[in-house]
Amino acid sequence: MQTPPVASNRPQDRSLPWLAGGVVAVGAVVLAGWVFGIPALTCLLAGAGTMKANAALAFMLGGGALYLQQGTGAWQRNLGRACVGVLGGIALATLLECAGGWNMGIDELLVRDTGPQVCTARPGCMALNDATGFMLLAAALWLIGRVPGKARRTWIITCLGAGVLGIGFVAVLGYLAEFRAGYSWWKQAAMPLSTALLFMLLGAGVLHFAWRQAGMRWWIGRRTTSGFVSVLAVLVAVAAHSKRSTTDLIEATGWVKHSQEVIGKLHELRSNLEEAQSVVRGYMISGDESFLPLADHSIPEVRNNMAKLRDLTLDHPQRKVRLVDLEKWISEQLEFLQQLIALRKTTGIDAAAQTSAALHGKEIMDRIRTDLDLLDDEEGRLLVAREVQANALTHQTFSLLPLGVLLSVLALTVGLLRLNREMSERQRGLDALRKANQKLRLHFEQTPMGVVEWDPQFRVTEWNPAARTIFGFSREEALGQHAFFIVPELCRHQVDQIWQALRDHSGGERSSNQNLRKDGTTIFCEWYNTPLSDDEGSSTGVASLVLEVTESRRTLELLAWEKSALELIGSA
Repeated sequence: MQTPPVASNRPQDRSLPWLAGGVVAVGAVVLAGWVFGIPALTCLLAGAGTMKANAALAFMLGGGALYLQQGTGAWQRNLGRACVGVLGGIALATLLECAGGWNMGIDELLVRDTGPQVCTARPGCMALNDATGFMLLAAALWLIGRVPGKARRTWIITCLGAGVLGIGFVAVLGYLAEFRAGYSWWKQAAMPLSTALLFMLLGAGVLHFAWRQAGMRWWIGRRTTSGFVSVLAVLVAVAAHSKRSTTDLIEATGWVKHSQEVIGKLHELRSNLEEAQSVVRGYMISGDESFLPLADHSIPEVRNNMAKLRDLTLDHPQRKVRLVDLEKWISEQLEFLQQLIALRKTTGIDAAAQTSAALHGKEIMDRIRTDLDLLDDEEGRLLVAREVQANALTHQTFSLLPLGVLLSVLALTVGLLRLNREMSERQRGLDALRKANQKLRLHFEQTPMGVVEWDPQFRVTEWNPAARTIFGFSREEALGQHAFFIVPELCRHQVDQIWQALRDHSGGERSSNQNLRKDGTTIFCEWYNTPLSDDEGSSTGVASLVLEVTESRRTLELLAWEKSALELIGSA
């Protein structure tokens, strides 16, 4: 006798192969870009990082493993396990490289990375968060490839899938909010945006698989789900906008402070120059050497402030050109002042020389004052513009943030109210279903016909009192028993025939069978069998109505015998 087919516990889903195939396709495109030297293919999203060759290969292995795990053939599962093994090896080796600072040479086994490197110690290496995501993915796929067993395994797969999804999601948020720590861990190589999106897809695929393996369904309505997703999107958008606005505000405030420092340094430079000139003039007139220490201090201070001003204005090319000219005049003025001091020390006071030097120094000083005034005016106008920008950003930040929070609260409130309405309707439905089940149970217990339910292996899962009356077995004795316990050995082939008939036809099948009572006596029964299935069409068992017709059959047989006897007598 053939054993009835066993229903597979491995969830089948049409969406997962498409998702996995898409990930494999993207990985293949990026890898082809590296192999054939097409930079546009290695950087799928401009300005969002370049996916490395080994990361592209890892995505091909991960997507391929997820696709193969959906197959029913042994070769598919074995090939999927091989893909998982290679994927885990790549991820583990990369993590060891990152942890120990080693270069195992695995990052350029496929192609040589000749582009600009962020991780120069290991050319071609994927980011640390990439390797972590692939490690979690490999662990999840390894568990998926095993035969479903304890519920704890499904829970672990769920946690691993959530980790993969979370790594990609945080990286995407980092790009949206311009928060580098979201996609670059510990200031190491950054995860490309395309990689983050693929991690989100694979993580969602693993979660969907675990969800289906646990036999769970999403019971919240589509509109309510969409509402909560919208609320989440609003909250994320508000958070991203707040982060970006705060960053811009801090930057604008920093530029305001920078302009104030430049203006202060210009005033300080002007003051130092005036002080140096006054000190030299006093020494020239009086010859008092107590002015010399002041000159030795003020002249280097002018040079020092000029250097600081030059560093502060490196961001402005036009101002840099003006500063070059200013620095030339200041250097010339300082040289004249030092020459006057040296001349006063050696030759004494000479009215003609003093007058000539003073006139020359005044001409240079006038040029310096003119340049300082121009720089001061430019920086003042820039300061005003930056203050206006900072005020506008402050107003924007503190206006949109409360509005975003208000919209989120309103959307969340509406969502909660709608969810409460759905739950109320569902509770009313459950109450009605409970009443209907009670009525059905009452009919089940009181009906004169036997009612038996079987699982796909034809083992008893339900047994009503009428069935006990017919066969003599109590419910406790019958539950879990195979159909053979009430079928004579010579008639057991009929079980296979009934199963095949139910598989070939969507409707019920009627049959007349010999059966056994608990005491071993043979009875005749009429059976009406109906296949049971879930929402996806998978077989969950068989429901049977049974009626004992032993006496009726014996009566019919007796009548047939009497009729035959009468016919024989009449013919004689």
